[in-house]
Amino acid sequence: MSMRSPIQFKLPIQSWCVWHAGDPLDISFVDAGLRRRLSPLAKMFLHAAHTAAKSAADTNQPTRVVYASQHGDLAHTSSMLLDLAKQEPLSPTSFNMAVHNANPGIWSILRQDTSTNTAICADEATLGWGMLEASMQWQTDKRTPVLFVYADEPVPALFDSSNHAAEPAMALALLIVGEEDGGGGKVKLDMTVAPSGHPLAEYATSFPHVLAQQLRTGGQWQGVSHLWSWQCTV
Repeated sequence: MSMRSPIQFKLPIQSWCVWHAGDPLDISFVDAGLRRRLSPLAKMFLHAAHTAAKSAADTNQPTRVVYASQHGDLAHTSSMLLDLAKQEPLSPTSFNMAVHNANPGIWSILRQDTSTNTAICADEATLGWGMLEASMQWQTDKRTPVLFVYADEPVPALFDSSNHAAEPAMALALLIVGEEDGGGGKVKLDMTVAPSGHPLAEYATSFPHVLAQQLRTGGQWQGVSHLWSWQCTV
């Protein structure tokens, strides 16, 4: 994305969930038959989404979903690629679960909510551009909540390269609710993204892990080509 000037946007957050590898996962609200077919990434997504969304004033209210994942479900994708290399037939179920918007689709079915779902992938800054998409969707209709969910796992060895930070799996969910709904966000996150005058070949710590650590305090993250900064007010 080419930019000549900074972009500023805001997110009024009603509730959030940060999940790190090793933390408990609660997906008891999912039917046992479906739970057995879920990948680790899908479980992370559903846990974070459910935890953030259940604090809504009306848990049955239609809610748009913006899902961001840099790598998607590479466990499923890798398995299918290996099957293709062996000239073995692909599993339709595995294919359905491997597409990038599969997780928000599962969430939509579980909630019986036909609201818009959007899936985002934008390299190392996937989190930031996904949050910008969530903010823009909220701006277009401030009476309908937006649930933003980021989930990612370490890159499998088959795809590993030096420009990927070797960090554990994590998921982050933000329930974005405007003042127009009568409640308003408990935390307001003001984000700024600006072109970087010092492009990086690679980054030391990924954007999601930095934001999760500094969500309440504010901070910044230098990506390959952009500088992201945020301030938080309660």
